[in-house]
Amino acid sequence: MPARTEVAAIRTPSLARLPAWAETLIILAAVLAGWELLARLALAQSFVLSAPTQIVAQLADQWPLYVTNVRHTLWTAVRGFVIGNTIAILAALLVVLAPVLERPIFSAALAIYALPMIALAPILMVLLDRADAMVALSALAVVFTTLISTTLGLRSADPAALGVVHVLGGGRLQQLWRVRLPGSLPAMFAGLRIAAPAAVLGATVGEFMGAERGLGVLITGALSGLETNKVWAVAVLATAVSSGAYVLVGWLGARLTPWVSGLTITQAADRPAAAGSPGVRTLRLLGLIALNLIVVFGGWWLFIRFAGLNAFFAKGPADVWAFLFSAPNAVANRELVFGGLLVTLRNASLGFVAGMLGGTLAAILFVLRPSIERAVMPVAIALRSIPILATTPLVILLLGRGLGATTVIVAILSFFPTMINMLVGMRMTRRPIVEVLRVLNASRWEVLWRAELPSALPALMASARIAVLSSILGAVVIEWLVTGVGMGNAILAGVYNANYNVLWAVAAVLTLVAMTAYGLIALAERAVLRRFAPEHLQ
Repeated sequence: MPARTEVAAIRTPSLARLPAWAETLIILAAVLAGWELLARLALAQSFVLSAPTQIVAQLADQWPLYVTNVRHTLWTAVRGFVIGNTIAILAALLVVLAPVLERPIFSAALAIYALPMIALAPILMVLLDRADAMVALSALAVVFTTLISTTLGLRSADPAALGVVHVLGGGRLQQLWRVRLPGSLPAMFAGLRIAAPAAVLGATVGEFMGAERGLGVLITGALSGLETNKVWAVAVLATAVSSGAYVLVGWLGARLTPWVSGLTITQAADRPAAAGSPGVRTLRLLGLIALNLIVVFGGWWLFIRFAGLNAFFAKGPADVWAFLFSAPNAVANRELVFGGLLVTLRNASLGFVAGMLGGTLAAILFVLRPSIERAVMPVAIALRSIPILATTPLVILLLGRGLGATTVIVAILSFFPTMINMLVGMRMTRRPIVEVLRVLNASRWEVLWRAELPSALPALMASARIAVLSSILGAVVIEWLVTGVGMGNAILAGVYNANYNVLWAVAAVLTLVAMTAYGLIALAERAVLRRFAPEHLQ
């Protein structure tokens, strides 16, 4: 078991010297009042924002309709959450028990997560039963984040505790059961908290593509009918569902991990650093790239071959290669698929930087002022859980349809996991480090800078690996929904023309791009932790 230590509570004096609950209520009241005034006055004629009182009236007026559709979306999200996270946790256990499986498992998970939902949804709707397809989308939305967090937690085990089990004759299974698994729970639950809103988002995206009931169906109909109050009523319900799941998972995690404040996350502590000459390291890197490609494309080919899928809908690697390079119209096909790649990468890069920076700053603020966290966290969950179709109109109204609006919308997707992981990382700073700084009369800011932020570096870099994928997918989604440029334009062409060659080609290209970006972040992670992380985090 990990050491039951606690980070010393270093309180920041409130300017008004109010209790924490009172400060939280004041902030919440100010947010609601500002929202009401903005909707009633400044944006009264814009038809893109509803006041809280209008939303409450809308919910009360059509409550039975909303209850029916919430149940449908919630049931889809719950099944996707359970299935996706079960797969992720089992995969993380395999990675730790059999490190040789790490690369294949992470390559497959990365490829699945990198697949754009918008391109994948119409394919799944054809290949699976409609209800099963929506559950699959919800499950796919949570696998990768939980796999990353759980693996990070399993590798955070105290080396001394592992040594004790080994001396007493315990093998890998005993170390896993007695040390690694209990010690991984805080990081695992951090991933599950991120997964809860993601499951709702995945279920809703599936409903966009054609369902009889659900919040996605309500939003699509409300947007087409310009029913602003209905759009925001659905958005509030989606937030309530996601918030409830987020709070429930957090409560359960707190009950099961009373030592959470003393656990220190390490990054792959049981993996030796790569050794050898530059030539050897280069060959090793090329080998890993080859292995990733074999896993992704080989698994793709095997899935289509043994699942007996219709060749009209299911295109394999050879079909995509022929479509892009050997077909009579290959030049036009490449222009359609690759023409907007640079635009998508630009949009994704700016959103990635903005989301990472915003999430880090928000986590720092929440650590310094917990009352602000309690008041603002529902808004942060809303930004992650409300379907993009509901938040896009306001952002477009305020910033137009240019680069600024796209950056903000993409940043929302990477903001939430960064904020959550940074919060967990900073709150698991070791007590002895904090006590030493307090003895030296360090200020609250010095404790933050010298102890909490360095302790959160592994969590920050793990968040970057997740955020870079979310940013790419977010950029494509916004291009598909709003701007009609970039890779999103290629998806539009594929959907409207029922051209599954285009959809599979876009999915393959985006998967390769996402895997490349993920690999670059992983290399940067090693360099950053080696240079800046404290000795106990390396």
